[in-house]
Amino acid sequence: MTRFIWILFLLGLSSGVQAQDCTGGCQFSLLTASSGDDLYAAFGHSAVRVLDTVKNKDVVYNYGTFDFDTPNFYVKFVRGQLLYDLSKGSTERLQKGYVREGRGLKEEILLLTPAEQAAVLQFLVNNYKKENRSYLYDFFFDNCATRIRDILETVLGDRLEFVSQESPKLTYRQLLDLYIGDRFWLDFGMDLIVGMPADSIADIRGQMFLPDYLSLHFSQAKVTRDGETTSLVAPAKELVPLERTKGEVLPLYWQPVFVFWVLLGLVALLTWLGGDGLKKGFDLLLFHLIGLAGLLVLFMWVGTDHPTTKWNLNLLWANPLFLFLGAFGFWRDKLPGRLLGMLILLGLLVFVFANPWLPQQFPVGSYPLVLILVLRMADRLFKTGVLIDFLH
Repeated sequence: MTRFIWILFLLGLSSGVQAQDCTGGCQFSLLTASSGDDLYAAFGHSAVRVLDTVKNKDVVYNYGTFDFDTPNFYVKFVRGQLLYDLSKGSTERLQKGYVREGRGLKEEILLLTPAEQAAVLQFLVNNYKKENRSYLYDFFFDNCATRIRDILETVLGDRLEFVSQESPKLTYRQLLDLYIGDRFWLDFGMDLIVGMPADSIADIRGQMFLPDYLSLHFSQAKVTRDGETTSLVAPAKELVPLERTKGEVLPLYWQPVFVFWVLLGLVALLTWLGGDGLKKGFDLLLFHLIGLAGLLVLFMWVGTDHPTTKWNLNLLWANPLFLFLGAFGFWRDKLPGRLLGMLILLGLLVFVFANPWLPQQFPVGSYPLVLILVLRMADRLFKTGVLIDFLH
């Protein structure tokens, strides 16, 4: 059973969940779920609860639904072209799902007037129409949390003000690190494919792409009506207690930064003591792996619609041109290979010496990797005489 079907079961999508009109009065709430073990759940989740006690209806509007059976699902997902849907279902079943996962769920009641409630409901009902419910998902700028923010901004307009009492100046990348910083290889991979746009400072509004920060800023937001200022939400209450515990932290000796520093030491010994055949074999493997990583970085830049994977300076060291060194006769003293080698080495040296001034945060483990590449490239260029000729 696909995850999409499971989500439908979890939310209780059925013809029995009908549209509400709130003629008897409704209570609107922001629901915030804690993070989960899976990558798609690592950053938490946001949804809107609409409770009508008069008509005994209690539903959740959820902007985080996707369908694994979508044609070319994985291609669309990777390229940033996957459509997500607004779904609607039972609050009770949503809670049961989080109980099973051990994830916490809290509720903050939106302190809206009847007219504002009607406007929010009309917005949601209109969005839920078949022709409107799909949207082009963007992790940072258009997701389950930002959609809720946008609804309240649309309904309340200038009456709504986000005044944060604690708004640290963090970049989008640093905000991600708060959630995956202890998943070291995942963090390395994210820092590899995410480019300079993720290193811009996320203002209060920008921080709300994360459900926890949406909740934080909603709790501090103010609404002004007829000269009277009130809070946007009531104090949070717990619907499902958090029972999930963090998994074991990866031992230091398996973390990327440690692995690559140890590898640097071994490569230094190889460069000093190893035979030419052994070094050539290692270089072929190393350069092809780095070249493939560079192809991935380049593809995420030019081959996808993700705005935050553009302008990625990791290409200075994870260079796709590494794949072509052997083909151009790098070890046979052919001119194209020698020029290509010098071009690649130049990119590595720019990364090393200009690093403090480059406007991008790089994977921590990339620094020993770059030193490995510099060491092997310099050794090869010395062997072919290219570097000696250049220095003269």
